Amino acid sequence: MNEDSESKGFSITLPLEAIEMIENGLIPFGLYGKKRATICRALILDALKQTSVQDHIRQGRTKRG
Repeated sequence: MNEDSESKGFSITLPLEAIEMIENGLIPFGLYGKKRATICRALILDALKQTSVQDHIRQGRTKRG
């Protein structure tokens, strides 16, 4: 999935602790971006690539039929 592909926006709510980690730990580091939304997008996309998450996705798709 890259930024040129189709996408759909949605809103999420995070605990204050998570927002603090993003703002004070990740934004200054700059690896994932300079904005909360950009960082959250990158983290979610990275998580979706993990083998364990891929296994859950396959199981969910099988159950859904």
